Amino acid sequence: KATRNATITTANPYFTKSGISSDFSAYYKTYDASKLDISDTKYTTIGLNAVFGVPISERHKLFFGVNPEMNKIVLGTAAPSEYQQSLASYSTTSIKTYEASVGWSYDTRNSTYLPTRGTYQRALLAGAFFGDARYVRGTYQFQKFFPVSRNVTLAMNTQFDYGKGLGGQSYPFYRNLYAGGLGSVRGFDTSTIGPVSTSSTGAVSYLGGSKRLVANVELQFPFPGMTKNRDVRLFAFADAGGLWSDTSAVSFDGCNYGKISLS
Repeated sequence: KATRNATITTANPYFTKSGISSDFSAYYKTYDASKLDISDTKYTTIGLNAVFGVPISERHKLFFGVNPEMNKIVLGTAAPSEYQQSLASYSTTSIKTYEASVGWSYDTRNSTYLPTRGTYQRALLAGAFFGDARYVRGTYQFQKFFPVSRNVTLAMNTQFDYGKGLGGQSYPFYRNLYAGGLGSVRGFDTSTIGPVSTSSTGAVSYLGGSKRLVANVELQFPFPGMTKNRDVRLFAFADAGGLWSDTSAVSFDGCNYGKISLS
């Protein structure tokens, strides 16, 4: 009800005889944050993405990509004042960016679907130096899997994301990171961890942030009576997360959005 995507993708794992892979995609996305009670904001995104993967060893791989994109933003009457001020600085509601990226991965997992042993690491550095919005962002993720027994696995995951605006601009709010819910900190509603803005009408908006830290540890074991079916699993888990903002401005509700929020 909140997100709709239409994507056309073509992938070739052997774009060249030396094993360079290629991925090309064109996409159209709409996202209505008000449907999730996050904020009174709507986004429409149109973009192209091209990524080339270069194997440098059996376990290591480099990635290079380009991603031109346009984001059309519609702010509702209850949208956060922080979003309104940031959008006004672009002098347009259709923000164009031209992002370039370089990445690295290291993978010793025994399976990419349901691993039981091994390590996975990835790092990404991307930047938009031209266009309406200019910024840099980076991601580092580390995963480790330990076989406790034949059917029980201990899995650990840590991920850190960092974003910063360039040229005197703040980090684009439409690229803000969120925490809470499946995939980050379970036990919380989707995207409800971090800075919160309350308007004069009492509307609550979850602003997100430009820096995020998430840590997860879980014990994976089969569903009773379905030991041989690895598609059905049970988990005992503990999650933690933190979210920072790119700005230290204090809004009218007295909240310093530059401070960390931990859960």
